[in-house]
Amino acid sequence: MTSEVSLFRKNSVGNKLITAFAKIHGYSYLQGLVRPLITFMKDLPPGHSYEMDPSKAKEQDLSENQKTVEYAASKFLSLVTSSLPQMPLFVILLRCY
Repeated sequence: MTSEVSLFRKNSVGNKLITAFAKIHGYSYLQGLVRPLITFMKDLPPGHSYEMDPSKAKEQDLSENQKTVEYAASKFLSLVTSSLPQMPLFVILLRCY
């Protein structure tokens, strides 16, 4: 029997069940959500970078890099918020629980 204390521990039966269910039913949703962002990020035009550390950026324009990072973050947030209709029902139900 699972006690309330151990319900959400890493090795609890409940947690293992939720994890397995999420992997099965959430994988395609996450893949569809992240794939466009990864494609966008890897197809970055020459001269643009995500590096924000001045010691590593060398001759790169840090303000341009910051704009690139901000744009990528904005695009990611837009993808996440616009994906709500495709979100698996179990994720919505878990939030209500």
